[in-house]
Order: sequence, then structure tokens, then C-alpha cells
Amino acid sequence: QSFLEIVQNSCNVGFVNLGLRVGIPRFCSYLDAFGFTGTTGIDLPGEATGITIKPEDMKTVDLACMAFGQTLTVTPIQLLTAMAAIANGGVLVQPHLVREIRTPSGELVQSFGTKVIRRVMSTKTSQEMRTALEGVVEKGTGRSARIDGYKIAGKTGTANKVIGGRIAEGKYISSFIGFGPSDKPRIIALITIDEPAGQYYGGVIAAPVF
Repeated sequence: QSFLEIVQNSCNVGFVNLGLRVGIPRFCSYLDAFGFTGTTGIDLPGEATGITIKPEDMKTVDLACMAFGQTLTVTPIQLLTAMAAIANGGVLVQPHLVREIRTPSGELVQSFGTKVIRRVMSTKTSQEMRTALEGVVEKGTGRSARIDGYKIAGKTGTANKVIGGRIAEGKYISSFIGFGPSDKPRIIALITIDEPAGQYYGGVIAAPVF
């Protein structure tokens, strides 16, 4: 499969091969760049971090699994912030709960401007990724998220659930994350379904909710 087809079809074998070609040092540098190894700085107390393997402890099999989203955990706000970096031209931005605070009469009390953390990819790469993610919705695993006349970019996810350090048989976390309109993004949303019953693929049950 081509790169676009790997993304559209959620091809784990393709992602494994991509991960192995990238290599452990560079893969881990991207985890850092997109904010998966620390907090986002959102204005909420007690923000958690995800769980990733340190580069010095990572084996080839770990890289292979992490390349398609297993053996590492991220928080919903980490995932939204990272996807937003793709949506807004490759720049990672600190998330906030509210844009501004006003009095009942409408007087502005405080506003929260955009704080750029760092650039994580070029504008050109960001555009290429948006095109790939549009393909997921137009003709890939995320077709159930399509809205006629409104361009959406997104990605499905179906992860085995880990309980007590072991993969829990028959238990999954299904998800869809997307933004739109993809050519001029305004809204991003993440849908996660914890331990769905029956159908469990993210493209089948989370994408329609989006």
C-alpha cells in the first residue's frame, strides 16, 4: 500500500514498516515534539501525562507496536493538542478551557491569547497530512464521519485495553478524532468509546458520533 492508503485503511502492517524506517531516536523525538511525553499546560489542576517507553529502554518490537498506537498511552487533551498542530499548519499551541471571561453585562474581564509552544512540522507537511486525513473520511475507515458539503479530516482508532499490565481479552477503546472544515479548520473533536459492546471498530461506532 502507498502511504495514503496505509493512513486511509488503518493498515497496521504499513505503520509498523513506517515506524521501523523512522527508527527509535527519531520516533521518540516526535513523541516529544507533539507533546506526548509531558503535560499540555491546559488550565486545569492535576493534568496527567501519558505513558511512553524511554528511548534507552525501547526495543524494536516496542517501536513496531507504538507505530500503530499500542503499548503507549496518551490523554485525550494530549491527542487533541497534537492533532490540532496538524490542523493549524504544523504549530503546537497550548490549549485553554475558555477563550475569554466576561461580566454579565458583557464587559471583558480576561482573554486568553494563542500561545505557540513550538513548530513540530513544516506547513507543507501539515498540508500533506491534512490531505491524507481527508482521505480517511472520504474513502477510508472514517467514511461514517462524512458530511456532504463539509470537508472533514480525521483518523479512526481501535486499541486493545490493558488492565493490570495485560491486554484484556475482548475489551477495547474505540475512537475517532477529526477537524473541519479541513481546508480552513475551526473545530476539532475527539470521540472515545470505552469498552463498547458488540461492534468495536472506531470507524464503525465512534466516527458516526463525530
